[in-house]
Amino acid sequence: MKKLCALQERSARIPRPLLRSVIRLAGLIFVVGVFGLLFNSQPEISIDSTVAKMTQTSVFQSPYFVPEIERNEANSSSEKEEGDAVRLRECNRLEWSAPPSDAMLQRFQAVPRSDAFIRAAFFDKRLASPNITVLGLATMQTHGLFCLLKYPDSDVTLSVHADIEVIPEAIPPFCKWKAAIFTCVNPNPQNQPEYVAVARSVCASPQARLPLEVIEPIEAPTQKFGVCMQALFNYRTEDVGYLIEHFETSKMLGAEQIFVYGVYNVTKVVKSVLTHYVREGTLTIVPWDLPVNSLTKMQLQDPNFNLPPNTDPKDKTFAANPSCVRQYGHYVANIYCMYTNMNFKYLLYTDVDEYIVPQRHSSWHDLFNHLENQAGFEGYASLLFREAQFCDPKEKDEASSMYFHTTAYKRLADVKPASKSPKPAVRPKRVTRVHVNTAKACLPGYFREMVVDPSLARKHVYKSARFCRDKVVQDKTMEKFKPLLSPKINRVANEAGVP
Repeated sequence: MKKLCALQERSARIPRPLLRSVIRLAGLIFVVGVFGLLFNSQPEISIDSTVAKMTQTSVFQSPYFVPEIERNEANSSSEKEEGDAVRLRECNRLEWSAPPSDAMLQRFQAVPRSDAFIRAAFFDKRLASPNITVLGLATMQTHGLFCLLKYPDSDVTLSVHADIEVIPEAIPPFCKWKAAIFTCVNPNPQNQPEYVAVARSVCASPQARLPLEVIEPIEAPTQKFGVCMQALFNYRTEDVGYLIEHFETSKMLGAEQIFVYGVYNVTKVVKSVLTHYVREGTLTIVPWDLPVNSLTKMQLQDPNFNLPPNTDPKDKTFAANPSCVRQYGHYVANIYCMYTNMNFKYLLYTDVDEYIVPQRHSSWHDLFNHLENQAGFEGYASLLFREAQFCDPKEKDEASSMYFHTTAYKRLADVKPASKSPKPAVRPKRVTRVHVNTAKACLPGYFREMVVDPSLARKHVYKSARFCRDKVVQDKTMEKFKPLLSPKINRVANEAGVP
Protein backbone atom coordinates (compact mmCIF):
# COMPACT_ATOMS: atom_id res chain seq x y z
CA MET A 1 0.00 0.00 0.00
CA LYS A 2 2.89 2.31 0.74
CA LYS A 3 4.35 1.74 -2.74
CA LEU A 4 1.03 2.52 -4.43
CA CYS A 5 0.70 5.74 -2.46
CA ALA A 6 4.17 6.80 -3.41
CA LEU A 7 3.28 6.38 -7.08
CA GLN A 8 0.18 8.54 -6.66
CA GLU A 9 2.20 11.29 -5.00
CA ARG A 10 4.77 11.35 -7.83
CA SER A 11 2.04 11.50 -10.52
CA ALA A 12 0.43 14.42 -8.71
CA ARG A 13 3.58 16.47 -9.16
CA ILE A 14 3.35 16.33 -13.03
CA PRO A 15 2.40 19.80 -14.42
CA ARG A 16 -1.21 19.89 -15.59
CA PRO A 17 -0.54 21.39 -19.09
CA LEU A 18 1.92 18.61 -19.81
CA LEU A 19 -0.51 15.97 -18.55
CA ARG A 20 -3.26 17.32 -20.87
CA SER A 21 -0.90 17.08 -23.88
CA VAL A 22 -0.01 13.49 -23.10
CA ILE A 23 -3.66 12.52 -22.82
CA ARG A 24 -4.54 14.19 -26.14
CA LEU A 25 -1.64 12.42 -27.91
CA ALA A 26 -2.70 9.04 -26.54
CA GLY A 27 -6.26 9.62 -27.72
CA LEU A 28 -5.10 10.53 -31.22
CA ILE A 29 -2.96 7.37 -31.47
CA PHE A 30 -5.94 5.27 -30.38
CA VAL A 31 -8.25 6.78 -33.04
CA VAL A 32 -5.69 6.25 -35.84
CA GLY A 33 -5.24 2.63 -34.76
CA VAL A 34 -8.99 1.94 -34.84
CA PHE A 35 -9.36 3.42 -38.33
CA GLY A 36 -6.39 1.37 -39.52
CA LEU A 37 -8.03 -1.86 -38.35
CA LEU A 38 -11.37 -0.98 -39.95
CA PHE A 39 -10.15 0.09 -43.39
CA ASN A 40 -6.90 -1.82 -43.92
CA SER A 41 -7.58 -4.26 -46.78
CA GLN A 42 -4.03 -5.83 -46.99
CA PRO A 43 -3.97 -9.63 -46.88
CA GLU A 44 -2.35 -11.46 -43.98
CA ILE A 45 1.45 -11.61 -44.33
CA SER A 46 2.91 -15.13 -44.33
CA ILE A 47 6.20 -16.16 -42.71
CA ASP A 48 7.68 -16.90 -46.13
CA SER A 49 6.86 -13.46 -47.47
CA THR A 50 8.33 -11.90 -44.33
CA VAL A 51 11.60 -13.74 -44.89
CA ALA A 52 11.56 -12.67 -48.54
CA LYS A 53 11.14 -9.02 -47.58
CA MET A 54 13.89 -9.22 -44.99
CA THR A 55 16.30 -10.60 -47.57
CA GLN A 56 15.62 -7.58 -49.80
CA THR A 57 16.57 -5.08 -47.09
CA SER A 58 19.71 -4.14 -45.25
CA VAL A 59 18.75 -6.53 -42.44
CA PHE A 60 20.42 -9.31 -44.45
CA GLN A 61 23.71 -7.44 -44.27
CA SER A 62 23.70 -7.61 -40.47
CA PRO A 63 26.40 -10.03 -39.27
CA TYR A 64 23.94 -11.51 -36.78
CA PHE A 65 21.14 -12.29 -39.25
CA VAL A 66 21.55 -15.02 -41.86
CA PRO A 67 18.21 -15.92 -43.48
CA GLU A 68 17.60 -19.37 -44.89
CA ILE A 69 16.79 -18.03 -48.36
CA GLU A 70 18.00 -15.05 -50.29
CA ARG A 71 16.07 -14.07 -53.43
CA ASN A 72 18.04 -12.16 -56.01
CA GLU A 73 16.49 -12.09 -59.46
CA ALA A 74 19.51 -10.30 -60.93
CA ASN A 75 21.62 -13.38 -60.21
CA SER A 76 19.15 -15.69 -61.99
CA SER A 77 18.88 -18.14 -59.11
CA SER A 78 16.07 -20.16 -57.65
CA GLU A 79 15.44 -21.61 -54.24
CA LYS A 80 15.17 -25.28 -53.43
CA GLU A 81 14.35 -27.23 -50.33
CA GLU A 82 15.82 -30.69 -49.75
CA GLY A 83 14.00 -32.74 -47.11
CA ASP A 84 12.38 -30.86 -44.26
CA ALA A 85 15.12 -28.55 -43.03
CA VAL A 86 17.94 -27.90 -45.49
CA ARG A 87 17.47 -24.65 -47.41
CA LEU A 88 19.82 -23.92 -50.25
CA ARG A 89 20.41 -21.58 -53.14
CA GLU A 90 21.12 -22.34 -56.78
CA CYS A 91 23.69 -20.01 -58.33
CA ASN A 92 23.55 -20.23 -62.12
CA ARG A 93 26.09 -17.67 -63.22
CA LEU A 94 29.15 -18.44 -61.13
CA GLU A 95 32.41 -18.77 -63.02
CA TRP A 96 34.66 -21.58 -61.78
CA SER A 97 38.03 -21.01 -63.39
CA ALA A 98 40.68 -23.69 -63.85
CA PRO A 99 41.15 -26.15 -60.97
CA PRO A 100 43.28 -24.82 -58.08
CA SER A 101 46.99 -25.02 -58.83
CA ASP A 102 49.42 -27.03 -56.73
CA ALA A 103 50.70 -23.76 -55.28
CA MET A 104 47.17 -22.85 -54.13
CA LEU A 105 46.68 -26.25 -52.54
CA GLN A 106 49.89 -25.94 -50.51
CA ARG A 107 48.95 -22.70 -48.75
CA PHE A 108 46.14 -21.18 -46.74
CA GLN A 109 43.71 -19.29 -48.97
CA ALA A 110 42.04 -16.12 -47.71
CA VAL A 111 38.25 -15.96 -47.81
CA PRO A 112 37.48 -12.50 -49.30
CA ARG A 113 35.85 -9.94 -46.97
CA SER A 114 36.12 -12.29 -43.98
CA ASP A 115 38.39 -13.21 -41.08
CA ALA A 116 38.96 -16.73 -42.38
CA PHE A 117 41.49 -18.86 -44.26
CA ILE A 118 41.00 -22.36 -45.67
CA ARG A 119 43.62 -25.08 -46.19
CA ALA A 120 41.97 -28.42 -47.07
CA ALA A 121 38.51 -29.88 -47.69
CA PHE A 122 37.04 -33.36 -47.27
CA PHE A 123 33.84 -35.15 -48.20
CA ASP A 124 33.27 -37.49 -45.26
CA LYS A 125 31.25 -40.51 -46.33
CA ARG A 126 31.71 -42.24 -42.98
CA LEU A 127 28.73 -40.30 -41.63
CA ALA A 128 25.10 -41.33 -42.10
CA SER A 129 24.60 -38.03 -43.94
CA PRO A 130 27.94 -37.28 -45.63
CA ASN A 131 29.07 -33.70 -45.14
CA ILE A 132 31.78 -31.33 -46.28
CA THR A 133 34.53 -30.52 -43.75
CA VAL A 134 36.88 -27.62 -44.48
CA LEU A 135 39.94 -26.97 -42.29
CA GLY A 136 41.41 -23.53 -41.80
CA LEU A 137 41.87 -20.54 -39.51
CA ALA A 138 39.33 -18.08 -38.14
CA THR A 139 38.76 -15.75 -35.20
CA MET A 140 36.17 -15.89 -32.44
CA GLN A 141 34.35 -13.15 -34.38
CA THR A 142 34.16 -14.97 -37.73
CA HIS A 143 30.56 -15.47 -38.85
CA GLY A 144 28.17 -15.65 -41.77
CA LEU A 145 30.04 -17.85 -44.25
CA PHE A 146 28.68 -20.09 -47.01
CA CYS A 147 29.88 -23.18 -48.86
CA LEU A 148 29.61 -23.04 -52.63
CA LEU A 149 29.49 -26.58 -54.01
CA LYS A 150 30.50 -27.46 -57.58
CA TYR A 151 29.24 -30.80 -58.89
CA PRO A 152 30.65 -32.76 -61.84
CA ASP A 153 28.95 -32.15 -65.21
CA SER A 154 26.79 -29.35 -63.83
CA ASP A 155 26.77 -25.61 -64.45
CA VAL A 156 24.74 -24.97 -61.31
CA THR A 157 26.53 -24.19 -58.05
CA LEU A 158 24.67 -24.94 -54.82
CA SER A 159 25.19 -22.59 -51.87
CA VAL A 160 24.56 -23.65 -48.25
CA HIS A 161 25.27 -22.09 -44.88
CA ALA A 162 28.56 -23.12 -43.20
CA ASP A 163 28.69 -24.00 -39.52
CA ILE A 164 31.89 -22.61 -37.98
CA GLU A 165 33.68 -24.35 -35.11
CA VAL A 166 36.56 -22.28 -33.73
CA ILE A 167 38.89 -24.16 -31.36
CA PRO A 168 40.03 -22.00 -28.42
CA GLU A 169 43.37 -22.41 -26.68
CA ALA A 170 43.52 -23.73 -23.14
CA ILE A 171 46.85 -22.12 -22.16
CA PRO A 172 48.84 -19.05 -23.31
CA PRO A 173 49.70 -17.69 -25.75
CA PHE A 174 46.18 -16.69 -26.72
CA CYS A 175 46.20 -15.41 -30.29
CA LYS A 176 43.56 -13.78 -32.47
CA TRP A 177 43.71 -16.55 -35.09
CA LYS A 178 42.65 -20.06 -34.12
CA ALA A 179 42.06 -23.43 -35.74
CA ALA A 180 38.65 -23.58 -37.38
CA ILE A 181 36.44 -26.26 -38.92
CA PHE A 182 33.80 -25.20 -41.44
CA THR A 183 31.08 -27.83 -41.91
CA CYS A 184 28.41 -27.87 -44.63
CA VAL A 185 25.68 -30.37 -45.47
CA ASN A 186 25.55 -31.92 -48.92
CA PRO A 187 22.17 -30.74 -50.25
CA ASN A 188 22.28 -33.20 -53.17
CA PRO A 189 22.52 -36.70 -51.63
CA GLN A 190 22.41 -38.37 -55.06
CA ASN A 191 25.66 -36.70 -56.08
CA GLN A 192 28.91 -35.75 -54.38
CA PRO A 193 30.51 -32.35 -54.98
CA GLU A 194 33.84 -32.05 -56.73
CA TYR A 195 34.95 -28.64 -55.40
CA VAL A 196 34.01 -26.38 -52.50
CA ALA A 197 34.55 -22.67 -52.08
CA VAL A 198 33.98 -20.71 -48.87
CA ALA A 199 32.53 -17.23 -49.31
CA ARG A 200 31.10 -14.33 -47.33
CA SER A 201 27.91 -14.05 -49.37
CA VAL A 202 25.50 -16.58 -50.80
CA CYS A 203 26.50 -16.56 -54.48
CA ALA A 204 29.89 -14.89 -54.36
CA SER A 205 32.68 -15.59 -56.79
CA PRO A 206 34.41 -18.88 -55.77
CA GLN A 207 37.86 -17.45 -55.12
CA ALA A 208 38.93 -19.46 -52.05
CA ARG A 209 38.26 -22.93 -53.44
CA LEU A 210 39.50 -26.46 -52.87
CA PRO A 211 39.03 -29.94 -54.33
CA LEU A 212 37.26 -32.36 -52.03
CA GLU A 213 39.21 -35.38 -50.81
CA VAL A 214 36.77 -38.25 -50.30
CA ILE A 215 36.93 -40.26 -47.07
CA GLU A 216 35.47 -43.71 -47.69
CA PRO A 217 33.84 -45.59 -44.81
CA ILE A 218 34.94 -49.18 -45.44
CA GLU A 219 38.46 -49.14 -46.85
CA ALA A 220 40.80 -51.24 -44.69
CA PRO A 221 44.04 -49.58 -43.46
CA THR A 222 47.09 -50.43 -45.53
CA GLN A 223 49.66 -49.31 -42.93
CA LYS A 224 49.69 -49.71 -39.17
CA PHE A 225 51.58 -46.86 -37.44
CA GLY A 226 52.01 -43.25 -38.48
CA VAL A 227 53.33 -40.38 -36.36
CA CYS A 228 51.92 -36.84 -36.53
CA MET A 229 54.17 -33.98 -35.36
CA GLN A 230 53.74 -30.22 -35.32
CA ALA A 231 56.14 -27.80 -37.03
CA LEU A 232 59.88 -27.97 -36.36
CA PHE A 233 61.20 -24.52 -35.55
CA ASN A 234 64.35 -22.85 -34.16
CA TYR A 235 66.45 -26.03 -34.24
CA ARG A 236 70.17 -25.32 -34.07
CA THR A 237 73.05 -27.60 -35.02
CA GLU A 238 73.58 -28.59 -31.38
CA ASP A 239 69.95 -29.82 -31.26
CA VAL A 240 70.32 -32.22 -34.17
CA GLY A 241 70.85 -35.20 -31.85
CA TYR A 242 67.31 -34.78 -30.50
CA LEU A 243 65.85 -35.04 -34.02
CA ILE A 244 67.86 -38.10 -35.05
CA GLU A 245 67.09 -39.76 -31.73
CA HIS A 246 63.35 -39.13 -32.12
CA PHE A 247 63.12 -40.36 -35.71
CA GLU A 248 65.23 -43.46 -35.09
CA THR A 249 63.38 -44.35 -31.87
CA SER A 250 60.01 -43.95 -33.61
CA LYS A 251 61.17 -46.17 -36.49
CA MET A 252 62.52 -48.79 -34.10
CA LEU A 253 59.23 -48.87 -32.17
CA GLY A 254 57.24 -49.33 -35.38
CA ALA A 255 56.58 -46.00 -37.14
CA GLU A 256 56.20 -46.48 -40.89
CA GLN A 257 55.82 -42.79 -41.70
CA ILE A 258 56.40 -39.52 -39.80
CA PHE A 259 54.56 -36.34 -40.79
CA VAL A 260 55.91 -32.87 -39.94
CA TYR A 261 53.85 -29.76 -40.66
CA GLY A 262 56.29 -27.03 -41.62
CA VAL A 263 59.98 -26.37 -40.93
CA TYR A 264 61.01 -22.88 -39.81
CA ASN A 265 64.31 -21.24 -38.90
CA VAL A 266 66.63 -24.26 -38.76
CA THR A 267 70.33 -24.53 -39.57
CA LYS A 268 71.92 -26.11 -42.64
CA VAL A 269 72.95 -29.19 -40.64
CA VAL A 270 69.37 -29.71 -39.41
CA LYS A 271 68.11 -29.40 -42.99
CA SER A 272 70.63 -32.03 -44.03
CA VAL A 273 69.29 -34.46 -41.41
CA LEU A 274 65.69 -33.83 -42.46
CA THR A 275 66.63 -34.33 -46.11
CA HIS A 276 68.17 -37.70 -45.19
CA TYR A 277 64.88 -38.95 -43.77
CA VAL A 278 62.83 -37.53 -46.64
CA ARG A 279 65.02 -39.36 -49.17
CA GLU A 280 64.83 -42.49 -47.08
CA GLY A 281 61.03 -42.33 -47.34
CA THR A 282 60.40 -42.18 -43.60
CA LEU A 283 59.66 -38.45 -43.28
CA THR A 284 57.04 -36.34 -45.05
CA ILE A 285 57.34 -32.58 -44.61
CA VAL A 286 53.96 -31.03 -45.43
CA PRO A 287 54.15 -27.42 -46.72
CA TRP A 288 52.69 -25.27 -43.98
CA ASP A 289 53.00 -21.63 -45.03
CA LEU A 290 50.89 -19.76 -42.50
CA PRO A 291 49.18 -16.52 -43.57
CA VAL A 292 49.79 -14.92 -40.15
CA ASN A 293 52.67 -14.88 -37.69
CA SER A 294 53.08 -17.63 -35.13
CA LEU A 295 53.55 -17.11 -31.41
CA THR A 296 55.00 -19.94 -29.31
CA LYS A 297 55.33 -20.70 -25.63
CA MET A 298 59.11 -20.33 -25.98
CA GLN A 299 58.76 -16.78 -27.30
CA LEU A 300 56.36 -15.93 -24.50
CA GLN A 301 58.95 -17.06 -21.94
CA ASP A 302 61.76 -15.08 -23.58
CA PRO A 303 62.23 -11.71 -21.79
CA ASN A 304 63.88 -10.26 -24.90
CA PHE A 305 60.96 -11.05 -27.21
CA ASN A 306 59.04 -7.95 -28.29
CA LEU A 307 55.29 -8.43 -28.47
CA PRO A 308 53.09 -6.38 -30.78
CA PRO A 309 51.97 -3.10 -29.12
CA ASN A 310 48.76 -3.05 -27.06
CA THR A 311 48.47 -6.84 -26.93
CA ASP A 312 48.54 -9.36 -24.14
CA PRO A 313 48.78 -13.04 -25.20
CA LYS A 314 48.11 -14.13 -21.61
CA ASP A 315 44.66 -12.50 -21.72
CA LYS A 316 41.85 -14.66 -23.11
CA THR A 317 39.74 -11.70 -24.22
CA PHE A 318 39.65 -11.12 -27.95
CA ALA A 319 40.59 -7.44 -27.75
CA ALA A 320 43.93 -8.21 -26.09
CA ASN A 321 44.98 -11.01 -28.46
CA PRO A 322 47.84 -10.30 -30.86
CA SER A 323 47.24 -11.00 -34.55
CA CYS A 324 48.97 -14.37 -34.56
CA VAL A 325 48.29 -18.10 -34.46
CA ARG A 326 49.55 -20.29 -31.64
CA GLN A 327 52.39 -22.81 -32.16
CA TYR A 328 52.40 -22.65 -35.96
CA GLY A 329 48.76 -23.67 -36.21
CA HIS A 330 49.35 -27.06 -34.63
CA TYR A 331 45.65 -27.63 -33.85
CA VAL A 332 44.84 -27.43 -37.58
CA ALA A 333 47.86 -29.62 -38.39
CA ASN A 334 46.70 -32.34 -35.99
CA ILE A 335 43.27 -32.59 -37.62
CA TYR A 336 44.76 -32.31 -41.12
CA CYS A 337 47.14 -35.19 -40.35
CA MET A 338 44.24 -37.41 -39.33
CA TYR A 339 42.02 -36.60 -42.31
CA THR A 340 44.81 -37.09 -44.87
CA ASN A 341 46.13 -40.37 -43.43
CA MET A 342 43.10 -42.60 -43.16
CA ASN A 343 45.19 -45.45 -44.60
CA PHE A 344 46.86 -45.93 -41.19
CA LYS A 345 45.31 -48.12 -38.53
CA TYR A 346 46.82 -45.92 -35.79
CA LEU A 347 48.17 -42.38 -35.75
CA LEU A 348 50.30 -41.43 -32.74
CA TYR A 349 50.72 -37.77 -31.81
CA THR A 350 54.09 -36.75 -30.36
CA ASP A 351 56.63 -33.92 -30.23
CA VAL A 352 60.43 -34.22 -30.48
CA ASP A 353 60.73 -34.46 -26.68
CA GLU A 354 57.91 -37.02 -26.35
CA TYR A 355 57.74 -40.78 -26.87
CA ILE A 356 55.03 -43.43 -26.51
CA VAL A 357 57.07 -46.10 -24.72
CA PRO A 358 56.01 -49.72 -24.12
CA GLN A 359 56.97 -50.74 -20.59
CA ARG A 360 56.83 -54.52 -21.01
CA HIS A 361 57.09 -54.92 -24.79
CA SER A 362 59.84 -54.13 -27.26
CA SER A 363 57.73 -52.44 -29.96
CA TRP A 364 54.40 -50.81 -30.70
CA HIS A 365 53.44 -53.91 -32.70
CA ASP A 366 53.80 -56.15 -29.64
CA LEU A 367 52.11 -53.60 -27.37
CA PHE A 368 49.11 -53.02 -29.63
CA ASN A 369 48.70 -56.73 -30.34
CA HIS A 370 48.41 -57.18 -26.59
CA LEU A 371 45.90 -54.31 -26.26
CA GLU A 372 43.82 -55.55 -29.19
CA ASN A 373 43.27 -58.85 -27.39
CA GLN A 374 41.77 -57.15 -24.35
CA ALA A 375 38.02 -57.46 -23.87
CA GLY A 376 36.10 -54.51 -25.24
CA PHE A 377 39.05 -53.03 -27.12
CA GLU A 378 37.22 -52.95 -30.47
CA GLY A 379 34.66 -50.56 -29.03
CA TYR A 380 37.17 -47.69 -28.68
CA ALA A 381 38.14 -45.03 -31.21
CA SER A 382 41.43 -44.00 -29.59
CA LEU A 383 43.95 -44.82 -26.88
CA LEU A 384 45.26 -42.39 -24.28
CA PHE A 385 48.74 -42.64 -22.74
CA ARG A 386 49.44 -41.03 -19.37
CA GLU A 387 52.47 -38.79 -18.91
CA ALA A 388 55.68 -39.63 -17.06
CA GLN A 389 57.88 -36.53 -16.83
CA PHE A 390 61.63 -37.10 -17.03
CA CYS A 391 64.28 -34.67 -15.79
CA ASP A 392 66.65 -33.84 -18.65
CA PRO A 393 70.02 -32.50 -17.37
CA LYS A 394 70.97 -31.50 -20.96
CA GLU A 395 74.34 -33.22 -20.94
CA LYS A 396 76.22 -34.28 -24.06
CA ASP A 397 76.62 -37.95 -24.83
CA GLU A 398 80.31 -38.77 -24.35
CA ALA A 399 80.55 -41.11 -27.33
CA SER A 400 78.79 -38.97 -29.94
CA SER A 401 79.09 -35.43 -28.47
CA MET A 402 75.37 -34.93 -29.20
CA TYR A 403 72.49 -34.15 -26.88
CA PHE A 404 69.87 -36.86 -26.31
CA HIS A 405 66.67 -37.04 -24.30
CA THR A 406 66.34 -40.75 -23.64
CA THR A 407 69.58 -41.06 -21.67
CA ALA A 408 67.91 -39.19 -18.77
CA TYR A 409 66.72 -41.83 -16.30
CA LYS A 410 65.28 -39.72 -13.49
CA ARG A 411 61.60 -38.84 -13.54
CA LEU A 412 58.92 -37.51 -11.25
CA ALA A 413 57.65 -40.34 -9.08
CA ASP A 414 53.98 -39.84 -9.90
CA VAL A 415 52.61 -40.60 -13.35
CA LYS A 416 50.14 -37.85 -14.21
CA PRO A 417 46.42 -38.63 -14.38
CA ALA A 418 44.79 -39.07 -17.78
CA SER A 419 43.37 -35.54 -17.60
CA LYS A 420 46.83 -33.91 -17.45
CA SER A 421 48.83 -33.69 -20.73
CA PRO A 422 48.32 -37.22 -22.11
CA LYS A 423 49.02 -38.18 -25.72
CA PRO A 424 46.65 -40.08 -28.02
CA ALA A 425 46.91 -42.84 -30.55
CA VAL A 426 43.82 -42.47 -32.70
CA ARG A 427 42.16 -44.90 -35.06
CA PRO A 428 41.54 -42.36 -37.83
CA LYS A 429 38.73 -44.28 -39.49
CA ARG A 430 36.71 -43.87 -36.29
CA VAL A 431 37.63 -40.33 -35.18
CA THR A 432 36.21 -37.05 -36.48
CA ARG A 433 38.07 -34.52 -34.28
CA VAL A 434 41.49 -34.72 -32.63
CA HIS A 435 43.17 -32.25 -30.30
CA VAL A 436 46.78 -31.98 -29.15
CA ASN A 437 46.25 -34.32 -26.21
CA THR A 438 43.13 -36.32 -26.99
CA ALA A 439 40.55 -37.38 -29.55
CA LYS A 440 37.68 -34.92 -29.24
CA ALA A 441 34.91 -36.71 -31.17
CA CYS A 442 34.32 -40.04 -32.87
CA LEU A 443 31.76 -41.79 -35.02
CA PRO A 444 28.54 -43.05 -33.41
CA GLY A 445 28.81 -46.50 -31.89
CA TYR A 446 32.31 -46.11 -30.43
CA PHE A 447 33.66 -45.03 -27.07
CA ARG A 448 35.91 -42.01 -27.52
CA GLU A 449 39.05 -43.22 -25.74
CA MET A 450 40.55 -45.99 -23.65
CA VAL A 451 43.14 -44.99 -21.05
CA VAL A 452 46.08 -47.39 -21.27
CA ASP A 453 47.39 -48.83 -18.03
CA PRO A 454 50.73 -47.00 -17.38
CA SER A 455 52.31 -50.31 -16.43
CA LEU A 456 51.85 -51.29 -20.10
CA ALA A 457 52.82 -48.04 -21.83
CA ARG A 458 53.36 -44.37 -21.04
CA LYS A 459 54.10 -41.09 -22.67
CA HIS A 460 57.69 -40.13 -21.77
CA VAL A 461 58.28 -36.38 -21.90
CA TYR A 462 61.70 -34.83 -21.27
CA LYS A 463 61.82 -31.42 -19.62
CA SER A 464 64.51 -29.33 -18.04
CA ALA A 465 65.74 -30.63 -14.69
CA ARG A 466 64.65 -27.35 -13.07
CA PHE A 467 61.04 -28.54 -13.34
CA CYS A 468 61.81 -31.63 -11.25
CA ARG A 469 61.22 -30.23 -7.77
CA ASP A 470 59.03 -33.04 -6.48
CA LYS A 471 60.07 -36.56 -5.56
CA VAL A 472 62.02 -38.32 -8.33
CA VAL A 473 62.73 -41.99 -9.03
CA GLN A 474 65.02 -43.95 -11.37
CA ASP A 475 63.37 -45.24 -14.53
CA LYS A 476 65.60 -47.03 -17.04
CA THR A 477 62.88 -48.30 -19.36
CA MET A 478 64.58 -46.70 -22.38
CA GLU A 479 67.91 -48.36 -21.60
CA LYS A 480 66.76 -51.61 -23.21
CA PHE A 481 66.63 -49.84 -26.61
CA LYS A 482 70.12 -48.32 -26.39
CA PRO A 483 72.15 -51.20 -27.91
CA LEU A 484 70.06 -51.04 -31.10
CA LEU A 485 69.53 -47.29 -31.12
CA SER A 486 73.09 -45.97 -30.73
CA PRO A 487 74.54 -47.48 -33.96
CA LYS A 488 71.56 -46.18 -35.96
CA ILE A 489 71.98 -42.64 -34.61
CA ASN A 490 75.72 -42.63 -35.38
CA ARG A 491 75.12 -43.92 -38.92
CA VAL A 492 72.60 -41.17 -39.72
CA ALA A 493 74.83 -38.48 -38.17
CA ASN A 494 77.73 -39.58 -40.42
CA GLU A 495 75.62 -39.81 -43.58
CA ALA A 496 74.05 -36.38 -42.96
CA GLY A 497 77.43 -34.74 -42.27
CA VAL A 498 76.78 -33.82 -38.64
CA PRO A 499 80.02 -32.33 -37.22
